[in-house]
Amino acid sequence: EKTQHYSRRVGVSGQALDTNVILEGLALQSQPWEEIDSNGPILVVLTPTLLSEVDSKKKDGRLAPKAREFNRLVAPLAINNEPISLRESEPRVDMVIGVCNRIDWATYDDLDRSEGDDRIIAETLNMRGMPHNQKLVVSQDINPLIKAGRHDLRTKHLSDRWLPKPETSAKDKEIERLKRELESHRKSEPEFLVEYEAATTAKTYRIKELEGDQLALLERSIIARHPKPSQSRDPFGLAASALSAMQYDDSLNHRYGKYTQKVVPEFCRQYQQLLEVFYGQVPFAFSIRNTGNVRADHLSVRLKVMGGWINSRPIAVSTAGPNAPLIRNPMLHRVDNLSNFRVPDVRRLPVGRHEIEVSEVRRTTLLSAECEDFHSGQQWTFRGSLWLDPHYERAPTVVVEATAANFHGTHRKILKIDRTVEARAASELVNFETGARIVDPKIWPLIAEALEKNRFADIEWLPPLSND
Repeated sequence: EKTQHYSRRVGVSGQALDTNVILEGLALQSQPWEEIDSNGPILVVLTPTLLSEVDSKKKDGRLAPKAREFNRLVAPLAINNEPISLRESEPRVDMVIGVCNRIDWATYDDLDRSEGDDRIIAETLNMRGMPHNQKLVVSQDINPLIKAGRHDLRTKHLSDRWLPKPETSAKDKEIERLKRELESHRKSEPEFLVEYEAATTAKTYRIKELEGDQLALLERSIIARHPKPSQSRDPFGLAASALSAMQYDDSLNHRYGKYTQKVVPEFCRQYQQLLEVFYGQVPFAFSIRNTGNVRADHLSVRLKVMGGWINSRPIAVSTAGPNAPLIRNPMLHRVDNLSNFRVPDVRRLPVGRHEIEVSEVRRTTLLSAECEDFHSGQQWTFRGSLWLDPHYERAPTVVVEATAANFHGTHRKILKIDRTVEARAASELVNFETGARIVDPKIWPLIAEALEKNRFADIEWLPPLSND
């Protein structure tokens, strides 16, 4: 009778709830009822199956609080059999317990009486006192809405606004815990920032092997550019002749013969590899800084190169060939030969506790650096050249790893270089006749800067400038 009384009110909508709206959704008083009917009034009808399913969850670990809260809300309905108000403001929402006629399951061959959703639909169809066109089944699940629609019941698919924010899963909670733990560690240990100063793309050359005429041309051109220095004995006067004889370099012919017959041919045979070194270098630098508030005790830095090597100085190749031997002053040379003493070993002084101690960086694939006390804010930078092997099949890679006695794990920074390789003849890069470069290598700006500032020690020459 109460349901029939509400159905006579203008615009009233009788709403049958899905159990999940109760157990998984927000509190009924806080739901966005205006999504169903912005004007109202709305009558929420509780079916017997819904009440039974909610009541069965009172001992469920997760759903028990929601089930008990709902039972406390509807208790006045069971005692007084009077509707209760869920919302006074528009749209007004009241709630009652529905009374159903006996269900003839034989007439619902598509509904299973053992399924809760099917029972709620059947009970809605047999609800007393509510016209069929005013009945509305609401749910967030699609399956019960489809079954309700087959029996000409109006349906409403509820939006996510009817559900609380998703609870954090056990996995997400563990991730958050680990993040908090990591943040706690960070406050009590150093932090490292590794940065590279290097191109991420580069072009290198694979030099074709010199053979036959090209090899002979290169050898002849080098010797022609480096003739034997001229010297003569003084023919005037006995005293002058004696002095001239003492200053005449008798070793020059032998040394120049060695230059033309061994030094130059050996250089030419290595010309291909020398050019690949020269043109395969790129400027390279990396820095490490302690960005944390705690010093790094016994800092250890490791740099590894795959597909090349690093050098502390740019390597310059004398494309014009090795220099010819110079005339020696025999008197000075004899004095030098009389010096038969050894220079004592000079031991490297120990570095300070805040200084970086570095292993020798000379065409190596592995750099090691240590520091006893790398304080907060301290930065160390390595500068040199990086050679990219044109015969390496994969992308050259540089990996820097840093750790410390008071740092958990290892800080790692990887640099991959997208390198292209072109096959070139040596004569396309160097003019054999003059020895001049046709193409400058990428490392040349560093070499030119050192030459301009007379910092010759900042360059490593191949071959060495002197052949004496």
